[in-house]
This record gives sequence, C-alpha cells and structure tokens, in this order.
Amino acid sequence: MWTVVVLEFSQLWRRLGGVRGLLMLAALAAMGTLLPMRLGPALLDPVYLLAFSILAAIFSGTYAIQSWAGADERAWLENRGDEAPPDTEVLRGKALVATVYGVASWLLILGATLGALASKVQMVMVPPPSVLATLFVFTVAVSALGSNAAAAIAVRFESAPLARRMFRLGLFFLLVIGVLLAKGFPSLLRPLDAVESFVIAALASAVVFGFLASVAGRLVLRCLADRRISLSITP
Repeated sequence: MWTVVVLEFSQLWRRLGGVRGLLMLAALAAMGTLLPMRLGPALLDPVYLLAFSILAAIFSGTYAIQSWAGADERAWLENRGDEAPPDTEVLRGKALVATVYGVASWLLILGATLGALASKVQMVMVPPPSVLATLFVFTVAVSALGSNAAAAIAVRFESAPLARRMFRLGLFFLLVIGVLLAKGFPSLLRPLDAVESFVIAALASAVVFGFLASVAGRLVLRCLADRRISLSITP
C-alpha cells in the first residue's frame, strides 16, 4: 500500500490540476469567509458546519477520478507486472491519499471561515471540542465515500472527462434530494440546542458512510478484476 501512497504523492501536483486546482481551492476558501458576515456566531451551529464536510467528498472524489481514470493511470493499472502491488493495496493507497486530500481541503476552508468569524466578532470562537471531533470523524467518512464512489465511476467509464461528468451528475442528484428533504422536513436545518443529539446523529451517519465507502471499494475491485479477465481473453 505504501508504495502506491508514495507514487500518489509524487503525482500530487498533477492530480490537483496544478495552479488551476490551487486557485479553485483558494477561491472556495475565500468564499467561505463571506459566510460570517451573514450568519455571525450562528455559523458555529453544528448543522451549518456539516455543510463544509460535503466539500471534502467533492475534493476527494475529484482527486480520485484523476488518480484512476487518467490515461497514464489506466495504462499502469492494466500493465502491472506480478511484482506490482495487488488491486487491494492499490485501492487502499489511492483511497488514503484522496481521503487525506479531501479532509485537508475541508480543514483549509473551515479554518479560513472561522478565521473570518474571529475577525468579525473580534474574538476567537470555535465549536466545542466534542463537536469538532465529531465533525472530523464525519468528514473523514464522507471524504472516504467520495473517494471510493468516484473511483468506482472512474474504473467503470475509464475516460476522465466522462467520469467527472458522471460524478458531477451524481452530486447534482444528491443536491436535489437534499433540497427536497429540507423542504419536506424543515427541522433538519433548524439549529440544534443539544450537542449530544448532534454527536450521536453525526457519528451514526459516519458509520453508514463508512459502510457505503467499503461497498464502493468492493465495486472498484470487482471492476478491476473484470477488466483483467477481459484483457486476458482479448486476441
């Protein structure tokens, strides 16, 4: 697995899209600083902070597509020798780096937003430690799900541009579902008074997302095995 991790980090600049990728991340961090101007200290409500966690899935998924569906990546996956890491180790290594990238992006954007809030109210304001720890666990699970789901799309469609379009389409449908749920159940967006209920709900959701991430990982392994069989019987 660590061989794959080292390989991924050696390709990190290209995976991120170079300067364009960094500018996009910086733009999102800058946009996050506008929220304190509108919400003020209410921004620290756990329900609002969960929205930042979704960004981790977007960033980890985008990275994973580059990691799996690029032309060089596909060639490496299809032409690995017997001494190369097996599919399971490749999946773990790529998923680890993509997940870390998603979580790091979340930390950067959330940190910029909290910094802007501190500047607005002239004091440092952060959520309780239990909320921060829960948010971190939740974000790791969301980022892992985004990484493995995008990987499953990438190995299925093989073309990076097509995989990105399908990934964005999936995000769009999830956004529509979220809007419908918010309309049907307005209480989902209501600020929480009890931190304990947030911790329980968020941790339970993290367990579900972790399970879904493992399911997506199995789909990746199955697609890789099917592709190997297909290549072995191709004349």
